[in-house]
This record gives sequence, structure tokens and C-alpha cells, in this order.
Amino acid sequence: MKKISKYLSLLLFILFAANAANGQETTIFWETCGTTAPTSGTRPIPSAYTGWDNGTPVAFSGNSDVRATNNINSHVWFAANSSKNLIISGINTSGKTNLKLSFDVACNVNNGNANALFIDVKDLVTNAESSITVPSTSIPNLNVYITVSDLEGLPATNNLQITFYATAASNPNGYGYRLDNIEITGEGSSNVDTIAPVLTFDPLSGATNVSVSTAVTITSNEPLRKTDNSAIADSDLSTLVVFKETDASGTAVP
Repeated sequence: MKKISKYLSLLLFILFAANAANGQETTIFWETCGTTAPTSGTRPIPSAYTGWDNGTPVAFSGNSDVRATNNINSHVWFAANSSKNLIISGINTSGKTNLKLSFDVACNVNNGNANALFIDVKDLVTNAESSITVPSTSIPNLNVYITVSDLEGLPATNNLQITFYATAASNPNGYGYRLDNIEITGEGSSNVDTIAPVLTFDPLSGATNVSVSTAVTITSNEPLRKTDNSAIADSDLSTLVVFKETDASGTAVP
């Protein structure tokens, strides 16, 4: 018989985030395109690029490419005189209000305009779609970013899709646009749960003379979900709960 210590991973997540204070604006999503985009050779399309800041459940797709230059960090490139897009899905804005979208954009020539880019948004839960208008904003200097801030019109959902795109007409020959530092902010809703769940272990945590073959039950006083707001499946338990003999430094119990 061994003493079994139980350690519950922080990957467990209460349905309503406890760290978002009511009425306080927080950053919900932030993407800088990482630091590993190539400066030459084959530039990957969004789905093939592995340097994104955000991982699963957020997904990147589209026919633009991710690149860097000797003077400009990793960014999404919309080539001139063609229809190019960047699609980001799996963003969780659930339970948030006053949602706002901001991003940095640069042009490959002087006197570009941010409204060469268009934005569509879609709630992948309800399939509701809408567009966000990018205001006419001059980009006076070649390859110098400007920031487009506080665009409204994002839905609150646990699976938001945002599509940035340019057309051959909006992005004519000789131009080309660069997109970086995509941010979504929002405020916590009035029903934010700020009380941590109470977990009960059977056998009790710290119990002695417990066989390693004993079935262990963990009960919560409220629903739990993973950090990506998805449901916890039986197959997830091996990555969420770790059992060890005696203490945290003991031998893992399979």
C-alpha cells in the first residue's frame, strides 16, 4: 500500500473566467505573428506557419503568407494585385461586452490606406455573419505601420472567426499590405464567476494505505471546463490529473 498524493492541473477552467473584473477592459486576444517568419525563400501560408503566438483552439488559414524582412518583424503579407486573406477562427469572446478590434497595418508604397483591407466576422456557433468597416486612414510612409484602433461589431461567442482580406481592386499592382499586432479587448460581463470551485477527492487527498489500483473520484461543486472553454472528455484526464506516490516528487502512478 502507498500514500497517494493528488495534484489537479491548472488546465481546468471554470465556465466563467474568474480573473476578469466586471467593467474592466482586458485583452482577450493578442497575436504578434511570432518571431520565426522567413525573410526569404518560401513564405508559408497561415495554416503552415508554426510561429503563431496562439495555438489550439485558435486556428489560422487563408491564402496570404507570413514573412519578415530585414527591417520588419514577422507579419502577414497581402500581395498586390490579387485577392488575399487571413482567417482566424476559434477566438473566445464569450461573456464579454464592449468588444473592440485593433491592428497594425503598413503599405509597401507611400500613401497607402488602411481601408484597402476588409474585415468579415462570423459567429461559428450561430453562423451569424457581418462586416466591420475599416475607416479611411492614410498610411503616409512606405513600410511604416499605423494602428487602426477600437473597431466595433464583434459578437460575443466561444468560437469567433475573423477574416481580413484585400482584393485586386483595393490592393492594386505595386502596393501590397502588411498586417500585425491583432488585438481584441472587451469588458467582463455582470455574471462573471469570481468564486473558485470546491473539489472533493475520494479517497481523500493525503489518505494513506490506498492501493494504486483504487478508483479515484474528483467531484466539483460547479461545472468545469478546459482553458479553451471546451468540455472535458475522459480522454483528457491523463493530461489534467496527475497521481504520484507519497508526494509531488514521488513515482507517477499510471
